[in-house]
Amino acid sequence: MADDPNNTKAAFDKNWVSATEVGTHVTQSNGGAWVLALVDTRDALLGGCRAALELDQGGQKSYAFPTPEFWFPRDRLRWVNGLNPSMRREDFFDRPWPWELRAYLLPSKLRELFHSEALPLAREPGSTLPVFLHRADAVQWGLLPPPQAPRRSTLSKKRRGTRGPPPDTRDRIARELRAGIQTGRYVIRDGELFEESRSVPKKNPRPISKKNLMAAYKCGKSTLLDALSIVLAGVETPTETPTETPTKK
Repeated sequence: MADDPNNTKAAFDKNWVSATEVGTHVTQSNGGAWVLALVDTRDALLGGCRAALELDQGGQKSYAFPTPEFWFPRDRLRWVNGLNPSMRREDFFDRPWPWELRAYLLPSKLRELFHSEALPLAREPGSTLPVFLHRADAVQWGLLPPPQAPRRSTLSKKRRGTRGPPPDTRDRIARELRAGIQTGRYVIRDGELFEESRSVPKKNPRPISKKNLMAAYKCGKSTLLDALSIVLAGVETPTETPTETPTKK
């Protein structure tokens, strides 16, 4: 018996899962066959699936870890109404009550497992305790699906809810635009990007066509504008050099 099978609640939730959650999953996976969920869970417990019983005494929780033989009685594990554990699912199978998979213990067995003198005396009725299965064992026995590995697209999924183009596409276009400026294909004047024409003197460049750029670089308007803003911010705009007026000496 132990006061807590794990040091923290977070560790407990990671390593253990309630039998109710397991039973509900098996029931849903088998078209609502809650009886099959009871049988499969009991078979796993008899086969060595680790389990813990939770005893709550005025907010003070303690745990016991029964051996597989503990689950041998056929009515040890049972579906009960979470609001009134005396009501079994077999008797009210058509009721939409919060059914929970719990363990039924007589007072003598309860005192034996938890070694507490404050527990009910033998003349009092039995108790139903919450059951927890070791998560890894439940997966091994096919009661739960295996945990999913982290998906590689997690970052891209997070970006779907944000505005702006993907950084790699935007940066690629910015690099290609800079290369066009260095080779003389484009020029920057008055904070705008112009396309140089081989047949027209450089003093009369044609305004760049964003539509043509979008087609050339296979990108959307937002991506192109972001790339242009990077280029324009990193290149000095040429200005006319003021002509000095000669002064009379």
